[in-house]
Amino acid sequence: MTTDEYFDLWLKEQEGKIKARTLNRYAELIATHIKPSFEGIPIKKVTKDMIERYVAEYLQAQAGLADNSVLQIMGVIKRAFKQAAIKGIIRVNPTLDISLKHRQKKIDAFTEREQRKLERFIISSGRARYYGILIALYTGLRIGELLALTWDDVDMRNATLSISKTVGNLRISKGQSNPYLGTPKTAAGVRVIPYPKQLTPLFRLLKSVGGEYVVSTIKGGYVQVNSYQKTFCNILRMLKITHKGFHSLRHTYATRALESGADMKTLSEMLGHSSPTVTLARYAHSTEKQKVKLTQQVGSRLKRTDYYLEM
Repeated sequence: MTTDEYFDLWLKEQEGKIKARTLNRYAELIATHIKPSFEGIPIKKVTKDMIERYVAEYLQAQAGLADNSVLQIMGVIKRAFKQAAIKGIIRVNPTLDISLKHRQKKIDAFTEREQRKLERFIISSGRARYYGILIALYTGLRIGELLALTWDDVDMRNATLSISKTVGNLRISKGQSNPYLGTPKTAAGVRVIPYPKQLTPLFRLLKSVGGEYVVSTIKGGYVQVNSYQKTFCNILRMLKITHKGFHSLRHTYATRALESGADMKTLSEMLGHSSPTVTLARYAHSTEKQKVKLTQQVGSRLKRTDYYLEM
């Protein structure tokens, strides 16, 4: 059996075992980056060196893919070869000792000045459609989680949000995608979180507009991710704020929370991360202000004396 034939077989076996959008992503990676590079090569002859050269010479050099894309592709390759070894299709799994390090990307958060400018514009605009941006900014919700919120998920009496759904775009072919409404990718994504009570008036205004969804279309349905991202980009352009993706609102929430003294475990649960380790790895840089503050607090205990003045 050739390697490309095996990946077709493996992909078919994943149907019904993983979410449709994940299966769709696997199929895209296999068709675009994996099968062309291993076409016609017997799977039993694929070695560790061959895969490492594939990563360095094709994925990183020729294709010039970002670290995250390389990790996704290698994740698919590792899963497929692990299954091949379990089934006895190959004797040794060539991916066992291959480890890729993910270079930490710069977290793109808004400055406090940019945040205030954005907030003032949204509040003064009076446009209900924009209020979802403020909700994301003060809850850390992903865009899919925000747009999937229905009024059943909002408890204004206790100021909490129930996160159990997400919306997104399922790619069906190059340049074409279909919107979908589903569940969060991981169990940690399903959560109940408190929100600042200052947001309650916004929620009341949004509810008065009507519709099943908190951020809704004119007809009351949910707003598609691409459409809301475009709205956000247009606002940044009008305000002459350097372009940042919608996800930067989530990064901004996490950064402000850490600057305010939040602990990693609490923040991790609010963001729906699988563990505080994930949060720490992503936002370690945001604790710099806390370190300076801590240093000053400890240093304030040091009394000034003539001894120190003489030094």
